[in-house]
Amino acid sequence: MQIFKKTLQHFVVISLTSLLATVVMADTANTTVNVPVPQAATSPVLIPQAPNVNAKGYVLMDANSGYIIAEKNADQRMPPASLTKLMTLYLVANALHNSQIHLDDPVLISKKAWQMGGSKMFVKVGTKVPVEKLVQGIIVASGNDATVALAQYLGGTEASFVDMMNQTAAQ
Repeated sequence: MQIFKKTLQHFVVISLTSLLATVVMADTANTTVNVPVPQAATSPVLIPQAPNVNAKGYVLMDANSGYIIAEKNADQRMPPASLTKLMTLYLVANALHNSQIHLDDPVLISKKAWQMGGSKMFVKVGTKVPVEKLVQGIIVASGNDATVALAQYLGGTEASFVDMMNQTAAQ
């Protein structure tokens, strides 16, 4: 169980880093492609043009080298998408690390969580879903329902969870 917690924490950190490094927002503009050509290429290297992404800004980075393959408005300050979900995952990872909650804890799905619009993992009102499954629902499905359920579980109420997020952000 301890190894799984560590793996989950590393996955959350990698996911957060990945999401923050690839900020995607609505809009279109020109893109720049900066791909190095290998020195000892024996045949011509075909480098496709960066796709036209409907976003205000993005960064496509080689995870191993840190080299920027393509970007648009990379130096422009923008809020990351799904910041509330990222903060929820961060607080869940901390609570797991401090043994305040456990991956197999059952979380009761409220009507409010069940009714959330947008992206969902489609949990049913009144059911109990393990923390681990809700975390997966946030990471994989970007589930608003899973995010609200975990916020209510960690904070007791959404309002107190918002206070927890604000206190953490202020640190």
